[in-house]
Parts: sequence; C-alpha cells; structure tokens
Amino acid sequence: MKDHIFISDFDGTITLKDFYWIVIDDYIGEKGRDHYYKWKKKEKIGLTFLNKIFTWHKFTQAEHDKILSDVVIDPSFKSFEIWTQSRKLDLMVLSAGFRYYIDYAMDNEALSHIPIITNEGSFVDGHFKMQANEKSWFYHKVYGIDKQKVVLHYKKKYKKVYFAGDSEPDYKAALAADIRFAKGELQELLEAGGHTYYPFETFADIIDILESPEH
Repeated sequence: MKDHIFISDFDGTITLKDFYWIVIDDYIGEKGRDHYYKWKKKEKIGLTFLNKIFTWHKFTQAEHDKILSDVVIDPSFKSFEIWTQSRKLDLMVLSAGFRYYIDYAMDNEALSHIPIITNEGSFVDGHFKMQANEKSWFYHKVYGIDKQKVVLHYKKKYKKVYFAGDSEPDYKAALAADIRFAKGELQELLEAGGHTYYPFETFADIIDILESPEH
C-alpha cells in the first residue's frame, strides 16, 4: 500500500457528463428536466430521484448499447492514472451512481483495474435500476454510498487523501479529504463555506496543480 490515495467521483468528474443527464437530455426531454428542477428545490439527488429517471424510459437494446457508449471519460484521465502510478499514488473511484454503466465505461478505456466503490445496478426489461447495499459499511439511505465515511475510512490507512468531485453528494467527502479538487456545484458549495480547494476542469489540470512548485 502506498502512502497517499487519490479518490475521485465518477459522473461529471471522470466523465464529461452525468449518466442521468444523458438519460434526461437524450431520452426523456423537457419533462425530465422539469422534474429535476422541481425535485432539486426540495430534495437531494439520490436513489429515489435517480431510479425515477432511470425507469422513466423503456430502452430498446439498440438504445441501451448507444447510451452506454455515450458515457465518455475525460481524455486526460488515462494519462492521470499512469501519472499516479509513477508517483506511487493509489487511485480509487467513489461513485453514488451504479456499477453497470461505470464498469462498461471503465472497461472500454482499459481502466477496469482501478478499484471502484459504488452502488450495484442492473438492466432488466428495458430499464436501468440502481440497488444500494443496505448492509455495506458505507451505506447511505439517500445516496446509497456515504462518501464522507469512505474518505474518513481511508484517512486512517493513508498519510494523505486527495479527493475530486463536482456535485452536492461530494461535499462532505471533500471536506473530509486533506486536499480537495472541485468543479461545478461542488466548487460553489466550497466557495460558500469558505473552504480551500483547487478548481479544475480536466485531470490534466490536476496533474499540473500537483506538479506545480507551490504544491
């Protein structure tokens, strides 16, 4: 085991677009977007919301294959993964999405060797479905995955934990990490809370930050 670990969110962080937004934009449309904005005003974007979105449209086999291929990983992530190996830095994916599409995308990029903590999931009768493991040590009733608990767990095992994310479910995990990288909604939340972080858009940016003299 190495001294440091880099833990990253998947959707919108490693990928260019969240899986649920691909479903909404390409297969549901305006009704899905309206549902998102109404839900977001009162509730968290977690298991209940996501399973509603994932079961809204009945996918044909061709649509199933197409949407999985539309999960695009940041082109610089593979270089980042190689860079972490050269720096003796462990790397892990921590996602409140689900394994079915994550495994597909990671396999596609020859990245399946990277450890992943996420919810389980399936594709049955034309519908994607998330399934949280309620008996797991990292279970969270809203998200399925308690990212903060996972980061705190690894802080006991490593001298330093880095974390990268982009949205509200990443917030407490980011606060628990030693070094934070943020974009999107997470960046806004950290700003509002007065917390230090490094802004980024791609993993090439993260390499540049970690290689900079002041780091």
